[in-house]
Parts: sequence; C-alpha cells; structure tokens
Amino acid sequence: MDIIINELSLIGQFQKKDDFVANITKLLPIFNIIDKQGFGLLKEHAFFDSKITDIETLSSILKSKNSNIRKIKSLLLKLARNPPYWNDSRRHNCDSDTYSFNGNNICDTSLAEASQRDKIILSFEHDDYINQELTIKKNDVNQAIFNIVKKDTFLEKLYQDKLISALKFCCFKFKKSNINFETLEKKFGFSGLNQEQTRNFISSFDVFTSMTWCDIDKSSSKKNGLNYKSYQGDWFNGTLHQDKSIKKFRVSQKYRCFGYRENDIFNVLRFEINHKNSDKG
Repeated sequence: MDIIINELSLIGQFQKKDDFVANITKLLPIFNIIDKQGFGLLKEHAFFDSKITDIETLSSILKSKNSNIRKIKSLLLKLARNPPYWNDSRRHNCDSDTYSFNGNNICDTSLAEASQRDKIILSFEHDDYINQELTIKKNDVNQAIFNIVKKDTFLEKLYQDKLISALKFCCFKFKKSNINFETLEKKFGFSGLNQEQTRNFISSFDVFTSMTWCDIDKSSSKKNGLNYKSYQGDWFNGTLHQDKSIKKFRVSQKYRCFGYRENDIFNVLRFEINHKNSDKG
C-alpha cells in the first residue's frame, strides 16, 4: 500500500518550531506503524522545502540544535535519505484530467496523486485537513481520500481493510498502555474467535486500558464490569507460566481473558469463550 505525505498541509501555519514538533511527535506512532508494516511512504520532490513557520522550512530544522527537534530528527533524516518520490512514477495526468479540492486546483500535488493510487494520505495539523475523509474532484467526479491524522482511526481502517491482523491491531493500539499482547498464546488467541467475538474482546481492552489499577482491582467485587480476580484452576499447569499468579477478567457474561500482572502491565495469555476452564477457578 502506498501512503503519500500531504505537503499541502505544511504551509507555514505553525507559530514556532515547537508547535510543529508537538504535532509531528503525535504522528510518530503512525510513522512507526507504516514502517513496521512495510507500507510505501511517498513524498513530493520539494517536500523538504515545505514551510513549517513563516520563515523556516523542513530542511532548516534538520540543522537545528534545539533539544526538542532531536525527538523527530531521526525520522526526518530517514525520510530525507529514503528517496521514494511519487513524481518518479507519477500516475495522475494534468494534461488530460482536472483535480480540485475545496474548489482549488490541486494538479501536481500529492493529494491529486493519492487519488490515482491507494487513496490514502497523511496530513500534518492544518484546518483544511482535519477530517479523516477528504473529497476531491477528478473531472467533476467526487473521490474519497482517507486522511491519516490519528493513530486509532488509521488502525481501524487497516483492520477493516484486512491489512493487519487483530493481534497486530491490539499490539499497535494498546502499546504503552497497561496491557500487553506479546505474551498471547496463538492457540488460545484471536484465531479461535469469530468477528463478533473479536470485537467484544477489543471493546473490553478499551475499557481495561481506560481504568486505573485501583479501579481494576476494585472491579472484583462488582457484579458488572471487569470482575478482575485471581484464577485458581489448573489450566496453566505444565506451561511456562505455571509459576505466575494468573488473573482473569470478564469480557462478557461468557468470555474471559487470562494473564498475569507484572509491575503495572497485564500480560495477556489466553482467551476463553465457553467458561470450560474459568468455572474451575
């Protein structure tokens, strides 16, 4: 899949460099997903000439010694040294077709080029590009372009389009939260769930990650909610985790999630949808 960086969303709108740094720092997890998934990330030849403030360009901040710039410098250097430019394999033709957005001609821009590829673009913080769907006109026919501005909506699209698995979706979505999926046993994971069950589990993870550990611990005394508590059964005997203090929490009336807490992280081990083992402990 080709994702194109929208240079039209960089027109010097930031008051100062730190404002731009704050925006691109929010985008770093998105760049990480793109990199990890091996998606193409294309840009326009003059991308690094784009203005971030009235007087500074992307190129100029690469020379900056500002401590905050260091957070994003490696990303920008990687983008600068990794050539893929859509201009080198251009697909939109301004001689035979017209392209417009909000009534403005967008020929020879990344937005027009995206309409001829996978119809997906990544924008910086800009009032004209805050929606996740942008409508452009090609020869007066509307085309929808998916606009990446937030990690979660980007992940939802990838999952809905079956470009990432449910496991990868959760690994990306809940990274740096209080739940970890790297320990999930494949045999007892998402492969055993249908689409509706998968959504139920993901919804419960949303709830889990929205709670403090104090609230999670208190949920064991409530009839509704997570009902997080210790598991005393023998389902994990003979496994690498038999010496762990196994916990479980409620996903639905029938479904359970098992794992163990290490410091402030819950390491997911297994899912259960039939109470067969949960009822024994």
